[in-house]
Amino acid sequence: LKHKRRYCRIPDCDKIVKSQGLCQRHGAKTRKCKFKDCEKQAQGNFDGMCKSHFKLTRKELIAPIKPLSSEPPLPTGESVYDRIIPASVTWDGTGTLPLVQHLKAGFDENRPRGWHRNDERRARG
Repeated sequence: LKHKRRYCRIPDCDKIVKSQGLCQRHGAKTRKCKFKDCEKQAQGNFDGMCKSHFKLTRKELIAPIKPLSSEPPLPTGESVYDRIIPASVTWDGTGTLPLVQHLKAGFDENRPRGWHRNDERRARG
């Protein structure tokens, strides 16, 4: 527990405090859902709403997720597995490793972070 639990201030009551030092049984004032005609209790982090109304409002705010296409995109560009990796595996130790040259070229061109992963994904389709 993050903090010590507080218990109802009524003698011999071992229930946890809801509000004003009292448990719900002994008169703590509960907050009601702010939706009109809803008698349910508002929940802690649900913006003054019951759980069902909170979920309902969040569904309206979140854009629906587009279904993924059943067909993968067509490959575009060159994969590092076609030229750069084979050249790095057979590298004789002179000069700079081809993979390092490839990554440095992207860095020198000020390409965004992760460019090499995105290029590889496009090359594989």
